[in-house]
Amino acid sequence: MMWTRHRCRSPGGGETGMPDRHLPGQRRRIIAFRSLLEHSELLVVAIDALGEIDYVNPFLLQVTGHQSQEILGKNWFKTFLPKEHARAGRKAFKIRLDTGSYERYQETILTRSGDERIVAWNTMPRKGEGGAIVGILSIGDDITEREHTQSALRKGEQLHRTLADVTMLANSTLDLGEMLPQICQSAAQSFGLAGVSIFLADETDPEMATRAATSEAGGATAVRIPLSGRPSAAALAMGERRAVHERKAAGTVLAAPILSDDEVIGALVLVTGERGQLGEADLSIAVRLAQVVSSALRNARLYRSEREAAEKLRHMERWRTAFLRIMAHELRTPLGQITGFVDLLDSEADRLSDRGRRYLTNVQSAAAQLGKLSQRSFDLMRLYAADVQLDLVRGDLRYVVETAVASHGGQIAAKGVQLRYGGPSEQTEVVADLQSLHQAVDIILDNAVKYTPAEGVIDISVRRSGAQVEVVVQDSGPGIPSDMREYVFGGQADDVLTRNYSGTGLGLLMARRIAELHGGHLALDPSTVGACFVLSLPGA
Repeated sequence: MMWTRHRCRSPGGGETGMPDRHLPGQRRRIIAFRSLLEHSELLVVAIDALGEIDYVNPFLLQVTGHQSQEILGKNWFKTFLPKEHARAGRKAFKIRLDTGSYERYQETILTRSGDERIVAWNTMPRKGEGGAIVGILSIGDDITEREHTQSALRKGEQLHRTLADVTMLANSTLDLGEMLPQICQSAAQSFGLAGVSIFLADETDPEMATRAATSEAGGATAVRIPLSGRPSAAALAMGERRAVHERKAAGTVLAAPILSDDEVIGALVLVTGERGQLGEADLSIAVRLAQVVSSALRNARLYRSEREAAEKLRHMERWRTAFLRIMAHELRTPLGQITGFVDLLDSEADRLSDRGRRYLTNVQSAAAQLGKLSQRSFDLMRLYAADVQLDLVRGDLRYVVETAVASHGGQIAAKGVQLRYGGPSEQTEVVADLQSLHQAVDIILDNAVKYTPAEGVIDISVRRSGAQVEVVVQDSGPGIPSDMREYVFGGQADDVLTRNYSGTGLGLLMARRIAELHGGHLALDPSTVGACFVLSLPGA
């Protein structure tokens, strides 16, 4: 290995053709120093004042993949430094020449194949005759692997911080229009990216995706991209369900699919600058961020669904309240007139024919039913009012049940139904509005009598169940079809039974509301024959 491309130049820059009296000691030092550099596992390069390479040791050639004849005499900055670093490298080199300083610094150099290596250099001035600085000698350690390991650790820590920040953002708001841009901006700032975008599958066109958010200032959203043809990285990630890495002149693009319940719903795209810090090995970063975005989207959409369902319920509640108001108030005036004329006819019933009396009886019965419906609608409207008040007192629930049973005695006997009542063996006191509770139990029992056929059986019991006191009413009627049980407290379940029995279905809705106002509930036990309703209230 030649020490320089010019045989006459020594490592320190002086001529080897020096006076004979100096040759032996100087030559020994040169040979020893050169042997040390030749066999060292450090990178060594000597550069003259013009930036041209005078010497490189074998280890530098091994690391960079060059041959000595390829690079000796070539400009160091053009040959080994990335273009974007060359200008700054020349400037620093000139300062070292001018000052003659010894320095330590890190530098990225290029191998023959274009790969990057990171070197920690120690530099010293090379002096010629008379002490003039004629170049720089640099000895460096290849720290690429160490830096990559440390960089990976830094990226890992950075990723965890970013994931924590993004997760916090996702939990701070459920408004997608506010949340998604914030996630993009946080990820872009954390990793120093040129841009972060979120694309979502187009709900109207399965062949398209729409950019829902971006970190770019003033970046347009609602940009649509095709998922077929010559697809972008986002389209590839969505179509092939995998993370995608693309190297372009303007930088690097990483894209990861956003999955929800194993369905591709979009893609997260990270874009670096010309020499961004993310590469193919960092695809896991895009994947992890896409998972957080998926979770945020799922939560936001669940919230939106719940909000829409709640709004729908409020809308239905407003309609129901309006309907009940009409039933409670608008029917009263015409019903009062009908009842008045019926009473007038009844006072002269002896002047009516048999057919006329039958008709009068039918009208009286219908008027009574309308009156009951009007009153029940009024009561239900009152129970759903925001300012509903209960007259709470301490009382025994079994007396409420026994009073209701007694009031239905005539109806039960007339229909030929057997009623079996099991009184409690435990204390069954509650703190409640006893009049409202009597109304609830009366409704449940009335429902059982109505749907129990002649010679059928109704079982009623009052029992203690932990901290709750329960009234159980079991009939032997047709029961509630399984597909109608969810509607039983909304009035609709009666529809399947009205072929044989009359009713509006508002009664059970009222009974459930009374239970709820007392901190309890009314439930239908689906495991029995017939219908079994359980009224549960907190015990005193």
